[in-house]
Amino acid sequence: MNMKRWLSATYARWSIALVVAALLAATLLVAGCTVATPKSIPTPTSLPPTPAPLLPTATPPAAVTNFRVSSNATGGALATFAASTSTVYLIFDYTGLLDEDIRLKIFDATGGVVFDQAKKYSGSGTEVVAANTTKGAFDSGSYLVNMYRGPFASPAQSLRFQVEAAPTATPPPSPLPTATPVPTSPRPPTPTSPRPTTPPPVTFASPTPPCQEAPVRGFGQVWFESQAARDYVGCPSYPREERGVDFTAQRFDKGVILYTSASGWFDKDAVVVLFQDDGTWLKFIVPGNAQPEPIKDTPPAGHFLPQGRIGYVWQQGAGVRSRLGWPIETEKSGKVANNTNGAWQAFERGYMYWIPYGQPDDRWIYVVATYYRWPPGGARNHWLVFKDTWNP
Repeated sequence: MNMKRWLSATYARWSIALVVAALLAATLLVAGCTVATPKSIPTPTSLPPTPAPLLPTATPPAAVTNFRVSSNATGGALATFAASTSTVYLIFDYTGLLDEDIRLKIFDATGGVVFDQAKKYSGSGTEVVAANTTKGAFDSGSYLVNMYRGPFASPAQSLRFQVEAAPTATPPPSPLPTATPVPTSPRPPTPTSPRPTTPPPVTFASPTPPCQEAPVRGFGQVWFESQAARDYVGCPSYPREERGVDFTAQRFDKGVILYTSASGWFDKDAVVVLFQDDGTWLKFIVPGNAQPEPIKDTPPAGHFLPQGRIGYVWQQGAGVRSRLGWPIETEKSGKVANNTNGAWQAFERGYMYWIPYGQPDDRWIYVVATYYRWPPGGARNHWLVFKDTWNP
């Protein structure tokens, strides 16, 4: 009986404990799953639109266009003007300039300057320059117009125009005398001659090169006045203007040897020999310190021993000594540094050299051709020489 009572009490206690544990677990579960009340999200405020970035105003590129020569301030381009024209108009359009120097020069057929004007330009517009000469009218002939921009180193644009020659007055014809009848007589038969078995040689006219630019000063005078010089070398190449150069030259019985400080492909370390016997030339590449072997021969009276690079070529170059003979004077030289220099200019088919031998009336221009243009040919090694008579 006691055992039964103990089991009942124990069972009751365990039942109460299980109920309490279940209630406690349920309370904890409810507490852990409680959802917090969400906070209200504020309504976003609209932002003002982002302004578009400001782009810089485009600046037109600096340019000079539509360069032309005309007979009036509003006319179109002309290439030929009537005789006794007193004024030509140089016209061009410009855009985007900022205090830029522009210089206009007109050269006559001898290379002399007949008009020269420089002016600064800014902004955009059209310029009209009335150009005239101190003579009152342009002489008949060919003219070159150069436009220089900036430091005036070389022409930016060039034009050419022609002024026609004044017509020659033709005297009225004299009255013809009254014809006197002549008795007729039988006309003797016209003698016939056999036709040649070979056709006559065909000649080619060398057209004047349509150059955008032309040489000036002494080179220009030779180039304009000599068709042969133009045919030999053609139009100015790069650089398009003449350059002052150091030079050394020596004249011989039958030719000249020279070299300069020009740095083009033709002149670099080159010594040029000009032969008078057939008008040809040869070029030798010789180092600057070259010296001839001791020359045991004594030069004839009034002649000299060649020295340095010239002496080396004269002694070592095949056939040079026999074709040139002896020097008739000592070698002459000049330098840019002390204003005694010579001059050089490159052309399409050759070169020009200006060599002052020391006296005002002893200045010479050598025209050296390197290949043919017309008629088509190939290699050419001929040269011409002209006395320089140009005066600034």
